[in-house]
Amino acid sequence: MPPKIVPDRWAGLRSRISAFYTTASGALGHGLPAAVGMALGRPGTRVVAVVGDGSARYAIQALWSAARLRLPITVIVVNNRRYATVEGFADRLGMGKPVGTTLDGLDFAALATAQGCAGRQVADPAELVPALRAALTATSPYLLDVVVDG
Repeated sequence: MPPKIVPDRWAGLRSRISAFYTTASGALGHGLPAAVGMALGRPGTRVVAVVGDGSARYAIQALWSAARLRLPITVIVVNNRRYATVEGFADRLGMGKPVGTTLDGLDFAALATAQGCAGRQVADPAELVPALRAALTATSPYLLDVVVDG
């Protein structure tokens, strides 16, 4: 039986993406300030940064620069309330759960607002699409804190 052909629903999005940047071998805390740098280096281009909550904690002050410079940046924080990568490495090394990897209780949307950016937290999957639409069409820096399980 031939494979089923499924229309690529991301084709339109891919045609508008001009670049994708990431790090090799992990660089906790790199994503948010790097996104601000990308926005500075590509004036007028919306930059989207997808970072984990643990990584965002390392350089959340980059939002202050984004707000002051009115950069077209959307930050999506995937918030699982823990340093999952650190826990995963510890598990693979047979070390058990390390101390200090639980990160509950921090409201990234409130941190963004305190630094002059718009921000919203979403925990209900039904709210995700409208929240992403707002975040990706904002005219100023915007942080979307997406609370996830795991």
